[in-house]
Amino acid sequence: ANNIGMIYTVKDKKDTALKYFEKAKNIFKEIGDKQNLPRALMNIGILNEKKLNFSKAIISYEKAIEISIKTDNKITQAMAKSNLGNIYFYTGKYSDAEEMYKTSLNLLDDLGYKLGTGALKINLGNVYKAKKEYPLAMKFYNSAFEIVKEINAKTYLIQCLFNKAELYFFLGKYQEARKLNSEVLALMEEVKDTGAKFSAKLLDILLMAEEDKPESVKKLQELALRYRTNPENTGEINY
Repeated sequence: ANNIGMIYTVKDKKDTALKYFEKAKNIFKEIGDKQNLPRALMNIGILNEKKLNFSKAIISYEKAIEISIKTDNKITQAMAKSNLGNIYFYTGKYSDAEEMYKTSLNLLDDLGYKLGTGALKINLGNVYKAKKEYPLAMKFYNSAFEIVKEINAKTYLIQCLFNKAELYFFLGKYQEARKLNSEVLALMEEVKDTGAKFSAKLLDILLMAEEDKPESVKKLQELALRYRTNPENTGEINY
């Protein structure tokens, strides 16, 4: 049932996928499979998060954390806490998000899981950027960059570079922002991620606006319209 749910998730049939994940959860619970039960709960949480049903997602993540602690499954525990941190971040609870991300980071750092460590450092950078603690945000982005570059994780590399570019934009360092954003746009040719591509193009237009180029307004309107009317432009990178 869990695998069937994954198939429907790929097909973006969230409601059908949820039914199968719920079925998998009940089966794992009935047979006492505490290794796979958190996986089903995580999948339920992720889909509810995508559907913006945050309260339901939180319940699933917290249950997955509870079981993972009892079974000493540190990877699942870290992933659930990271996803819980995402919800706190989305809802403006930055201190709670910071706490979840740091706990997850410590768990994965101990396991030597570099991909997860890099992703969480990007998340922490985003928290500090939102809190306007810009030097700390840059510290985490730079640290994440070294990790994801080493393992050639291009999706996360794009996220890291884009967030650094956006940070430079906030700081009014437009030349540095444009340079990094150009690298992002070049990498986008190698990795299909419409959500990130839209963000990078939008930042590029905002940079043009800062340089008083009148064509930027028209391009921004065209891009926004194209984005809103294209159902493929809903992608996000989840950890």
